[in-house]
Amino acid sequence: MLRQRRILATAAIIAVVVTALWFEPVRGLAGDFLDVFRVRRFKVISVTPQDMAQLEELLRRGGNADLANFGRVEVAGEASRRWVTAAQAEQTLGFPLRLPQHRLVSGYKEPEHHLEVMPSVTFALRAENINSFLRSLGSHDLLPPTLDGKTFTIKPYPICTSVYRRDSTSFSVVQGRTPELVMPAGVNAAEVRNALLLIPGLPENLRRQLESIEDWRHTLPVPGAQGQAREVTVAGSPGVFWTAPEQRPMPSALVWEHDGLLYGIQGSFTLAEAQDLASSMMRAR
Repeated sequence: MLRQRRILATAAIIAVVVTALWFEPVRGLAGDFLDVFRVRRFKVISVTPQDMAQLEELLRRGGNADLANFGRVEVAGEASRRWVTAAQAEQTLGFPLRLPQHRLVSGYKEPEHHLEVMPSVTFALRAENINSFLRSLGSHDLLPPTLDGKTFTIKPYPICTSVYRRDSTSFSVVQGRTPELVMPAGVNAAEVRNALLLIPGLPENLRRQLESIEDWRHTLPVPGAQGQAREVTVAGSPGVFWTAPEQRPMPSALVWEHDGLLYGIQGSFTLAEAQDLASSMMRAR
């Protein structure tokens, strides 16, 4: 159990740091925070069982890794979830709800809306500790020392989930603003990205796929097994369609981005059906 927690903790911090580098800076803020990174498009990357085994071996080589050693985490605000009316959801979200207007909705009850608010998370890096971990993996490309003490903030926005029910079946529509990663002034994202991609022992399959993403500042890599996730287009916007490896109550999901907003449909739908529902949402106002 201890070994699993150590692996998960190490994987979490690497995932946070790596994922943080795949968003486009879109605007400036006053004070120390100047760059805001937000997802604009998606790229499905394949992760094989061999990749996972190699990652576990890489983490074992890193020794005892504790999330607290890599930085200080602070959570601002409290998570909440409550049922609301459509008008209340729109007031909190700051934009009109888009709901499907399609024959596939026929027979379902009027949707129930619940609003979820998540706290923001701030992470102050301990660059030398992270570099010590990278050295233990045999890496010579390290994080710049100037990153020490720099504060990164993940700022989520409220999300509305609209649940449609009919007898024993249901599906849901999710929408909200894309979360933001706020980076401090003077951070060279390209340097950090290169240091992480050059970690010795990183599965070559993953390294090759990540390095091949030319427009990496705009693209969010989405891990997915072959046949379970694919890139699609929804009403002219980029998206990803997932199918579960086995039959479940919600066996498929379609997620896409449009004008800085994220939308999703989850339920028992084929890709064509989910795209039809999504297209009707994009036409609705």
